[in-house]
Amino acid sequence: MRCDASIDSLVELSVLPTKIGNTEHDEENYQECKQTSIFGFRLDTIFNKSQGVLPPIDPSISLNQVDPRHSSTRAKNKAIGKYWNARGLQRAKVGEWEKAVLHWESALEARLQAFGENHGEVANTLNNMGIALGLLQRYKYAMEQLNRALEIRTEQHGKQHLVIAATLHNIANIYQQMKDYNAALKCFEDAKCIQESLLGHDAVPVGRAICVIGHLKYEHCYFEGALQAYEHAKKIFEQAGFNEGDHEYEDLLECISDSKKAMTPGE
Repeated sequence: MRCDASIDSLVELSVLPTKIGNTEHDEENYQECKQTSIFGFRLDTIFNKSQGVLPPIDPSISLNQVDPRHSSTRAKNKAIGKYWNARGLQRAKVGEWEKAVLHWESALEARLQAFGENHGEVANTLNNMGIALGLLQRYKYAMEQLNRALEIRTEQHGKQHLVIAATLHNIANIYQQMKDYNAALKCFEDAKCIQESLLGHDAVPVGRAICVIGHLKYEHCYFEGALQAYEHAKKIFEQAGFNEGDHEYEDLLECISDSKKAMTPGE
């Protein structure tokens, strides 16, 4: 059994299979979105209760026709983008990835109209889409979305930022799903190095990143390397106060045991 350092926080990293954790800070609370007032009406008044979905964005509105300086249009698209992103998160939490992608495509269109191409909320939606598309095995399209998200975030934050580490980690997940070991390892290592530089070598998120590297090495039958990674992560967790009462720590111990058994076949 591979230990799964399950993380559902924006500033920390998810692991394979990817959790939808590296998304919006406040998860864009669905009920709050429905209460948003735009042009004197609430979004829930245009919510189609019989269908259970918000009507699609008017196809007659093109990106070229929308002036982002027009505050009312921008506010409307911002609210719609937030609404659709929250709906996508709802679908993702129950594993409905196809529906999540459709919702995020609508969110992306609205956010492009509201903010333009190089905005953090656009990057967030692209990141979400990349995670979902990877889980749907649409790897080429997933990589396009995640690499675009990485470009936007790097332009905004520079290369040394936790959100860059998170995006690199998500890209590594896709490479891992594609069985590209070397590319996955490089991205995981790059993400870990960013975390180490910002959080310190003994930070728990660094331990989790090391654990994920161990998963990758175990998957590719490099059991000695996997064991070294797990032992390193164990030391970090213990320094942070983890013990056998913690689910995450117990899973890590199981990973260590599995690695040792794999190194001594027949026992």
